[in-house]
Amino acid sequence: MNEREVAEVRRTLRPERSTIPAVYGCYVNAEGQIIAKFCRSFALMGEEESEKYLSLFRRVLTGTLYRNLIDIPFANSQVAGGEEHGLLMTLRKTHLEDETARDTFFSRVAASVPSEDNFVILLGCAAYDVVKKHKDGEEEGDSSEMYTYLVSAICPVKSTKSTLSYNEEQKAFADLLGTNAITPPTLGFLFPAFDGRQTNIYNAMLYTKSLEDSHEAFTEAIFKKTIPMPAKEQGKAFRALLADTLEEDCTLPRMRAVHEEIRERILVHKETHNPEPLTISGNTVREILSDTGVGEEKLDAFTARYKEEFGDAYLSPKNLVEPSKYELRTPDVKITVAPGCSDRVTTKEIGGVTYLLIRADGGVELNGLDVRLGQKKGEPTDPPAEEE
Repeated sequence: MNEREVAEVRRTLRPERSTIPAVYGCYVNAEGQIIAKFCRSFALMGEEESEKYLSLFRRVLTGTLYRNLIDIPFANSQVAGGEEHGLLMTLRKTHLEDETARDTFFSRVAASVPSEDNFVILLGCAAYDVVKKHKDGEEEGDSSEMYTYLVSAICPVKSTKSTLSYNEEQKAFADLLGTNAITPPTLGFLFPAFDGRQTNIYNAMLYTKSLEDSHEAFTEAIFKKTIPMPAKEQGKAFRALLADTLEEDCTLPRMRAVHEEIRERILVHKETHNPEPLTISGNTVREILSDTGVGEEKLDAFTARYKEEFGDAYLSPKNLVEPSKYELRTPDVKITVAPGCSDRVTTKEIGGVTYLLIRADGGVELNGLDVRLGQKKGEPTDPPAEEE
């Protein structure tokens, strides 16, 4: 799915457009034991309550593709007769009215989501009448198909603190006991995918709030699949393989050039408003490294290590570099540079010591105080020693 398709499905979860007849839920404690199951009809809810449930479902369709929103492809054998895929199809075909299928689903999720808090599993089924569109994006008015989909949100339940609140009967402020409140989802999914604005039962889309958690137990239980390495882990692995394979060629000027090239590709993609997600491969990074002068031997070592870590997967460049951040660290100093200004920091060896040099032609502040650079006669060259 691309960004436009995700956004199109998300819009169907607005109060004025939603076709979900009811939300089914399962309340689970931190030990994975089911406390209660419930069903809430949207027809019997007030506007505020229905919007709260729909907003939780919409959160499952937010975030960045390849970071928070992960494609889950099913093998042909799974679609033909896989138990996990079959359960999802049963839930979808019966519009969640099959109690046995619901109970099986809730039990699998409850047993596969480790949590320090109680949590609630929310499940909805909607039918979206997909209207044909011209190439320019304008709707034709005719329906092309009915896209029936499941959306699930797994939300931690937090205990709110007691507060002093106004009591109408007592005409005074009194202690109001805390309650158990649902918080935004940390995990969820959409099934089937909406690829090319069409139903694709060969794919699902996973939502994860965390960029570090792989949710292995959950994806194994619900999809019988293992998702790619989490976004933050991809970044760590990428930095490690650069350092290990380039060795002495992993210099500041070269890594700055790599960072700026990838950052520029991200910016260009954003400016073109291309709905398809931007991806990067090992061959792409190899070409960038080659342009900076890295030799063939080091390039081959990088390619081999990249394949070990990521295989043939295409990755989001935002998982490999942070386009809005350029930071240098020594054991005692941290330098943060505005995006696009990385060339303001250079290195120079003076008297056998390597220094980081920062251009300071735009004014300098010390803890918010404008200061002038340079040293006048009689000024201390070092901070004054502390008095005993």
